[in-house]
Amino acid sequence: MNTSFIAQFTDRGGPAPVSELNQIIDMFRGNPNETWFPTSLGKVWKPSEDSRFLIFCRTEEGVYAVSGKVLSRRNSIPDEDSVRNLYRGHDYGNWWKVSDLKQHRWPRLESIPGVQIKSRKRASASFKGMATFAYWDFGGVDFDVVG
Repeated sequence: MNTSFIAQFTDRGGPAPVSELNQIIDMFRGNPNETWFPTSLGKVWKPSEDSRFLIFCRTEEGVYAVSGKVLSRRNSIPDEDSVRNLYRGHDYGNWWKVSDLKQHRWPRLESIPGVQIKSRKRASASFKGMATFAYWDFGGVDFDVVG
């Protein structure tokens, strides 16, 4: 079963990626138990008790990422002012309630742990081109000690 996913945030259709990741972290720090972020893909996926996520963007320095635990998914924007303000004017179909957020910085995509569920490809092969979402096998990595 696909219990985790990875998503690349780009500047195609949403807030600026680095700013968006920073604001997700800020919202989490303001409410240390949980926060929300959206993706366009992932509608058929259902989180389980051990579901993890990693959202990332590419920067001039490499890869900036946020990981954590997925608590739930819903189809409509949550009724929280900070979330509504960040995503005003943007339309997404999947809203992820998450906790246990950690920030990561890696020099390149190859440094992201794990492989895509179906193809078994690493992030450097999975996210070249237009790809922005993939079901992911993190291989039991402990995100408290990675990056």
